[in-house]
Amino acid sequence: MSAAPPPPPPPSLDPPRDGGFNVTPGGGTESLRVIGSLARWATLLPLVTAVVGLAGTLLSLAARDEAAAYLDREISEDEFNEAVAPATAATGLSSLVAIAAAVVVVMWCARIARNHRTLGRRTTWSPGMAAGGWFLPPVLFVIPMLFLQEAWRASEPRTGAGDGWRTGRAGPVVYVWWVLFGIVPLAFLPQVVARYSSFQPETDDLAEIIVEDVAWQVGSSVVQMAAAVAWAVLVVGLTARHRRLTGEDAR
Repeated sequence: MSAAPPPPPPPSLDPPRDGGFNVTPGGGTESLRVIGSLARWATLLPLVTAVVGLAGTLLSLAARDEAAAYLDREISEDEFNEAVAPATAATGLSSLVAIAAAVVVVMWCARIARNHRTLGRRTTWSPGMAAGGWFLPPVLFVIPMLFLQEAWRASEPRTGAGDGWRTGRAGPVVYVWWVLFGIVPLAFLPQVVARYSSFQPETDDLAEIIVEDVAWQVGSSVVQMAAAVAWAVLVVGLTARHRRLTGEDAR
């Protein structure tokens, strides 16, 4: 009589290589992803983007006299460009930080979506859509808000297995952020389209923007700053809920 086959090896308890940790939602071993470090950058970088953008606006307004003088041909184009160089540099830096912020934010969203699926929560938005929804055409730009709304509810740590989490409500900060980020800026869109007909406006156009469009420049920067603050509150709150759900806080 042949010997019985050996039992299968136990699930590995070694930590995954990519910064995750193991969980056994259905008897098998799957890997959850940590989000704490990403959340810190997803909070900080949008704030830096907004602060540097506001600084660029203030620096451009500080060059209003030079802009007016250039339009009256009292100073040369080189003198005007020198006066607005700090504002131009701040705008460029803000754009670079915004790109880094976008990368971190989509990674943070994708990890949250993946963790929910790993825990058996039947969410609407896959990790791919949680990340890619930020880059779809404007008509679909509501997807990030819908994902965050669902992610807030799905991260309820007091809800067990099943769909009980669906009865919960998203935190008000999700909607506050969406109004500041996705709706209020639409008021500035006609002015932006009218003024920035190209990515490289002519020098005269730039001078006219600095001289004539003070209100919308300041208003846009203030709204961006408020949206960044609301986003920071959202990320901190959602991350705290999600880490309690996954057990990341207990590691």
